[in-house]
Amino acid sequence: MQSNHCKKEIPTLDIRIRAIFCCIWFGTIPWQIYESKKHYQYNYWSHLKLNWGMVWVWLTNWELDIEEIDFEQEVNPNWKVVFKNMFTWIR
Repeated sequence: MQSNHCKKEIPTLDIRIRAIFCCIWFGTIPWQIYESKKHYQYNYWSHLKLNWGMVWVWLTNWELDIEEIDFEQEVNPNWKVVFKNMFTWIR
């Protein structure tokens, strides 16, 4: 979630929309559908709560922690990567 001590930045509209979409998709869909090995340590409900909490953060904050923006740009740098990662289990 957001910190008062981190540097803030205004993300582009594309990054914001992609981040919201990814939080909803990858936070709601069970990990077995989009990855071969679970990337988080906690249970499904905690992961769901974290991601939907981040949806709220992306929707209600004009400026976000640079760490959040950097994470989105690293993990989901563009829509092509997002769509590829959505159905890893199909490949």
